[in-house]
Amino acid sequence: MCRRIAKSRALCSLLARPSTGGLVLLGALVAATGCGEPQRKVVAAWRGDFIGENRAKEEVMFSPPVLDLVASGGEQGFLQIELKQRQLTTFSLEKRYQKVGAVRQLSAEQVEQLRGDSAKTAHVGIFLGSMWLVPPAGASLTAGAAVMERKQAKKKDAAEKNAVQQLRSGESTVTTPVNYRWSTLQTEYKREIVGEETEPVGAESEEEMVAAAQVLLKIENSQYPTQQKTVRTDDFGRASFGLAKTPAEAAVLKPAKWSISAKWAGKWQEIGAVQLTHEWIAEAVHGLREQSLRAVGKPELPPAATLSLKVSNGLFQAGMDSDLALTVLNTGKGEFYHLEAITESVVPALNGLTFQFGKISPGESLTLVRKIHFPRQQPPGQAIVRFQWSELNGYAPGPVEAGVPVVGVPKVKSD
Repeated sequence: MCRRIAKSRALCSLLARPSTGGLVLLGALVAATGCGEPQRKVVAAWRGDFIGENRAKEEVMFSPPVLDLVASGGEQGFLQIELKQRQLTTFSLEKRYQKVGAVRQLSAEQVEQLRGDSAKTAHVGIFLGSMWLVPPAGASLTAGAAVMERKQAKKKDAAEKNAVQQLRSGESTVTTPVNYRWSTLQTEYKREIVGEETEPVGAESEEEMVAAAQVLLKIENSQYPTQQKTVRTDDFGRASFGLAKTPAEAAVLKPAKWSISAKWAGKWQEIGAVQLTHEWIAEAVHGLREQSLRAVGKPELPPAATLSLKVSNGLFQAGMDSDLALTVLNTGKGEFYHLEAITESVVPALNGLTFQFGKISPGESLTLVRKIHFPRQQPPGQAIVRFQWSELNGYAPGPVEAGVPVVGVPKVKSD
């Protein structure tokens, strides 16, 4: 509107100048057709509610893992390990806010009305020399139109300012009359979220202990290098070292100090140690033995047994205790289940002995020992013992018979 007024004034000034040939009557017609206002416009915006924090340039650094827990766990023959490590997170913090605005909305009918009323702002003047002559009826002079336009603009700005203040106070919608050129319209203002803004807070950092996930671990004993085990921690920093999975494996373990190392930054670093005790080994043997006796299944391929019998000192002696050791080596391709042997003998001390082997995997060897006591009156000679076998799936070895010499009570030399 101001540009139209400025152009009209410039033209009027030019037309009002007298010519060199005398006074010339000039007339000018200046017509301006305005453009319609937008249907929706943000007239004011301000910060609203806090909606959260945003991290930018975030970097995470980890320290080497540390040993947090070593426990025997619920499974026999296994050591449960838990690792933790320090995590340092650095980031640039930004706080985010909703941006609330006062939105002015006009209906389509109002926009069309404004376009029609814009034609009424055409300003016409007739000049004689430097004076206005006759203003046409129904029209306003340029100067007068400009004054009216400024007054309407002030009223419009005041109405908008009042509407925005009401919306800031909490109202969601405000309707107010606003003068637009030749029209007075009922204009609607609304409180709406019109965007989002951030407020940089600055550099921040956080340090905490977290689970050491996907870390390679190793447990080893310098006395038994072949028993070294390697595992990887899960997402919770936990891992299990299976030092013995069968009674036979548990039986050969010796009380010793085992070191635990973690591979970090491409190097193995010792992070702790655990002491295997006689009690832990005995508990592992017993627990795995119980599991072996309870195990059931059916092998895809048949097992096969190689049997051997051994007596301490190679013979029995009347009046003394001796150890009878029975060994089963599974040379087949499948597993034995509920494998058991019961002895038959005319010698009471060797009759009715039970050897419960339970489950024996392919390639596994298991030895069971029974302590035998012969009475002093046991006559010397050859003691014959027969082993009767049974197995869950019918893979029992055939009967085995063995003879072991028995010697009498040694004679005491007299002086």
